[in-house]
Amino acid sequence: VPEPGQSDRIVGTLVHRMLQRFGFDLAGGKTVARNAALGILRPEEALATSAERTAEELADAAVDVYRSICGRPDVRALYAAGDRLHEVPFTMRLDGVVLRGTIDCLVRAASDRMTVLEFKTGRPRDDHRVQLDLYRRAAERLFPGLSVDGHLIYSGESAPAGARRDRF
Repeated sequence: VPEPGQSDRIVGTLVHRMLQRFGFDLAGGKTVARNAALGILRPEEALATSAERTAEELADAAVDVYRSICGRPDVRALYAAGDRLHEVPFTMRLDGVVLRGTIDCLVRAASDRMTVLEFKTGRPRDDHRVQLDLYRRAAERLFPGLSVDGHLIYSGESAPAGARRDRF
Protein backbone atom coordinates (compact mmCIF):
# COMPACT_ATOMS: atom_id res chain seq x y z
CA VAL A 1 0.00 0.00 0.00
CA PRO A 2 1.55 3.30 -1.01
CA GLU A 3 1.90 5.93 1.67
CA PRO A 4 -0.11 9.11 1.12
CA GLY A 5 1.68 11.67 -1.03
CA GLN A 6 4.26 9.19 -2.27
CA SER A 7 3.34 9.79 -5.89
CA ASP A 8 3.86 13.56 -5.38
CA ARG A 9 7.36 12.87 -4.03
CA ILE A 10 8.13 10.65 -7.00
CA VAL A 11 6.93 13.36 -9.39
CA GLY A 12 9.36 15.73 -7.66
CA THR A 13 12.15 13.18 -7.99
CA LEU A 14 11.40 12.75 -11.70
CA VAL A 15 11.49 16.51 -12.22
CA HIS A 16 14.92 16.68 -10.55
CA ARG A 17 16.17 13.84 -12.74
CA MET A 18 14.84 15.55 -15.86
CA LEU A 19 16.58 18.80 -14.94
CA GLN A 20 19.80 16.91 -14.34
CA ARG A 21 19.61 14.86 -17.53
CA PHE A 22 18.10 17.35 -19.98
CA GLY A 23 18.75 20.75 -18.41
CA PHE A 24 16.26 23.15 -19.93
CA ASP A 25 16.60 21.57 -23.36
CA LEU A 26 14.18 18.63 -23.56
CA ALA A 27 12.88 18.92 -27.10
CA GLY A 28 9.86 17.27 -28.62
CA GLY A 29 6.18 17.02 -28.00
CA LYS A 30 4.16 15.46 -25.21
CA THR A 31 4.88 11.87 -26.28
CA VAL A 32 8.64 12.43 -26.45
CA ALA A 33 8.61 14.11 -23.05
CA ARG A 34 6.43 11.39 -21.49
CA ASN A 35 8.75 8.69 -22.85
CA ALA A 36 11.78 10.54 -21.50
CA ALA A 37 10.18 10.70 -18.04
CA LEU A 38 9.13 7.05 -18.19
CA GLY A 39 12.71 6.16 -19.14
CA ILE A 40 14.03 7.57 -15.85
CA LEU A 41 11.21 6.24 -13.66
CA ARG A 42 12.49 3.29 -11.66
CA PRO A 43 10.31 0.15 -11.68
CA GLU A 44 10.01 0.15 -7.89
CA GLU A 45 8.77 3.76 -7.99
CA ALA A 46 6.06 2.90 -10.50
CA LEU A 47 5.00 -0.10 -8.41
CA ALA A 48 5.01 1.84 -5.16
CA THR A 49 2.54 4.39 -6.48
CA SER A 50 0.45 2.27 -8.83
CA ALA A 51 -2.60 2.52 -6.55
CA GLU A 52 -2.42 6.35 -6.66
CA ARG A 53 -1.35 6.99 -10.27
CA THR A 54 -0.24 5.00 -13.26
CA ALA A 55 3.33 5.34 -14.49
CA GLU A 56 2.02 7.39 -17.42
CA GLU A 57 0.17 9.74 -15.06
CA LEU A 58 3.34 10.17 -12.98
CA ALA A 59 5.34 10.91 -16.13
CA ASP A 60 2.76 13.39 -17.42
CA ALA A 61 2.67 15.20 -14.07
CA ALA A 62 6.48 15.38 -13.99
CA VAL A 63 6.60 16.73 -17.56
CA ASP A 64 4.05 19.43 -16.69
CA VAL A 65 6.10 20.55 -13.66
CA TYR A 66 9.38 20.33 -15.58
CA ARG A 67 8.00 22.46 -18.41
CA SER A 68 6.58 24.94 -15.89
CA ILE A 69 10.07 25.44 -14.42
CA CYS A 70 11.75 25.55 -17.84
CA GLY A 71 9.24 28.10 -19.06
CA ARG A 72 10.35 30.72 -16.56
CA PRO A 73 12.82 33.20 -18.11
CA ASP A 74 14.20 34.21 -14.69
CA VAL A 75 15.03 30.61 -13.79
CA ARG A 76 16.39 29.88 -17.26
CA ALA A 77 18.74 32.88 -16.91
CA LEU A 78 19.99 31.70 -13.49
CA TYR A 79 20.45 28.16 -14.79
CA ALA A 80 22.27 29.22 -17.95
CA ALA A 81 24.56 31.70 -16.17
CA GLY A 82 27.46 29.28 -15.82
CA ASP A 83 28.67 25.74 -15.21
CA ARG A 84 26.18 23.54 -13.38
CA LEU A 85 26.56 20.76 -10.86
CA HIS A 86 23.45 18.69 -10.10
CA GLU A 87 22.57 16.67 -7.02
CA VAL A 88 25.65 17.69 -5.04
CA PRO A 89 25.94 15.69 -1.81
CA PHE A 90 27.42 17.23 1.31
CA THR A 91 28.19 16.38 4.90
CA MET A 92 28.94 19.10 7.40
CA ARG A 93 29.03 19.64 11.11
CA LEU A 94 26.83 22.45 12.39
CA ASP A 95 26.46 23.20 16.09
CA GLY A 96 27.90 19.78 16.95
CA VAL A 97 25.47 17.90 14.68
CA VAL A 98 26.51 16.10 11.51
CA LEU A 99 24.18 17.06 8.67
CA ARG A 100 23.92 15.40 5.28
CA GLY A 101 22.01 16.55 2.26
CA THR A 102 21.96 16.92 -1.46
CA ILE A 103 21.88 20.30 -3.18
CA ASP A 104 19.64 20.27 -6.25
CA CYS A 105 21.83 22.47 -8.43
CA LEU A 106 24.87 24.70 -8.08
CA VAL A 107 25.68 27.21 -10.80
CA ARG A 108 29.11 28.80 -10.94
CA ALA A 109 28.31 32.03 -12.74
CA ALA A 110 31.69 33.69 -12.21
CA SER A 111 35.08 32.78 -10.79
CA ASP A 112 34.05 34.21 -7.42
CA ARG A 113 30.30 33.44 -7.39
CA MET A 114 28.14 30.34 -6.83
CA THR A 115 24.35 30.11 -6.87
CA VAL A 116 22.28 27.42 -5.15
CA LEU A 117 19.08 26.55 -7.02
CA GLU A 118 16.60 24.63 -4.89
CA PHE A 119 13.67 23.34 -6.96
CA LYS A 120 10.37 22.69 -5.19
CA THR A 121 7.41 20.97 -6.79
CA GLY A 122 5.03 21.40 -3.85
CA ARG A 123 3.63 24.35 -1.99
CA PRO A 124 5.88 26.88 -0.27
CA ARG A 125 6.70 26.03 3.32
CA ASP A 126 8.69 27.91 5.93
CA ASP A 127 11.18 25.07 6.31
CA HIS A 128 12.18 25.48 2.65
CA ARG A 129 13.92 28.78 3.50
CA VAL A 130 15.73 27.03 6.37
CA GLN A 131 16.78 24.26 3.99
CA LEU A 132 18.00 26.76 1.38
CA ASP A 133 20.09 28.59 3.97
CA LEU A 134 21.61 25.29 5.10
CA TYR A 135 22.45 24.41 1.49
CA ARG A 136 23.95 27.85 0.94
CA ARG A 137 26.14 27.37 4.01
CA ALA A 138 27.18 23.93 2.79
CA ALA A 139 28.12 25.42 -0.60
CA GLU A 140 30.23 28.06 1.14
CA ARG A 141 32.14 25.25 2.83
CA LEU A 142 32.45 23.24 -0.39
CA PHE A 143 33.73 26.30 -2.26
CA PRO A 144 35.65 28.45 0.22
CA GLY A 145 36.20 32.02 -0.83
CA LEU A 146 33.25 32.13 -3.21
CA SER A 147 30.23 34.33 -2.64
CA VAL A 148 27.16 32.06 -2.52
CA ASP A 149 23.55 33.04 -2.94
CA GLY A 150 20.47 30.87 -3.17
CA HIS A 151 17.09 30.76 -4.84
CA LEU A 152 13.99 28.75 -4.03
CA ILE A 153 12.23 27.93 -7.27
CA TYR A 154 8.65 26.74 -7.06
CA SER A 155 6.96 25.12 -10.03
CA GLY A 156 3.70 26.66 -11.05
CA GLU A 157 4.83 30.20 -10.31
CA SER A 158 5.22 32.80 -12.95
CA ALA A 159 8.08 35.14 -12.38
CA PRO A 160 9.31 37.67 -11.72
CA ALA A 161 6.05 39.41 -10.75
CA GLY A 162 4.44 37.63 -7.81
CA ALA A 163 6.92 34.78 -7.70
CA ARG A 164 8.35 33.62 -4.46
CA ARG A 165 12.07 33.86 -4.94
CA ASP A 166 13.83 33.67 -1.65
CA ARG A 167 17.35 34.85 -1.99
CA PHE A 168 20.06 34.65 0.62
